[in-house]
Amino acid sequence: MAWIELKPEGAGPIRAWRADPSGKPRGGVVVIQEIFGVNSHIRSVTDKFAAEGYLAVAPAIFEHVEPNFEVGYDAASRRSKSPRKAARSESSASASAARSPGQRRASFLA
Repeated sequence: MAWIELKPEGAGPIRAWRADPSGKPRGGVVVIQEIFGVNSHIRSVTDKFAAEGYLAVAPAIFEHVEPNFEVGYDAASRRSKSPRKAARSESSASASAARSPGQRRASFLA
């Protein structure tokens, strides 16, 4: 069980938690994270699939928005790091780059 690097086609690399079974894999499982990132719970779920004989991988799908994003389930942890804030900033920057000079800001970015 360890972090690995995935290299998706057409995008930069992202981290993923990989857990291998002790013997020959019965199959493979991709564990999709919740909004909280690949946190200790998602790593634990991935590890449990490996314990049942499956090669399991949990890709960190927020990696391009906020590298190493991971929060717990308590309110204080959720307030401290938010992928939404980073995504809003990235979207706003993308919209600014695509806008013609003098064009108004799109209302959905407000």
